Amino acid sequence: MKSNWTNDGELWKRAFDGYSGSIGGWIDAVGDRNVVHSYYNFRDSKIKEMAEEFLQEHGIKPLWR
Repeated sequence: MKSNWTNDGELWKRAFDGYSGSIGGWIDAVGDRNVVHSYYNFRDSKIKEMAEEFLQEHGIKPLWR
């Protein structure tokens, strides 16, 4: 166990199992960091697009920095 947030081995194991079984599991299964980065780039772009549509529908023009 290597962690900077807990010394409790059982708590660390539960958190690790929860993470690797849901979020981290698919990342490890893909095995290609380029695919993972492509997914996150797509997701971020889609979220921005949806936010812009929502704001414009409500009369707000977003100014991205």
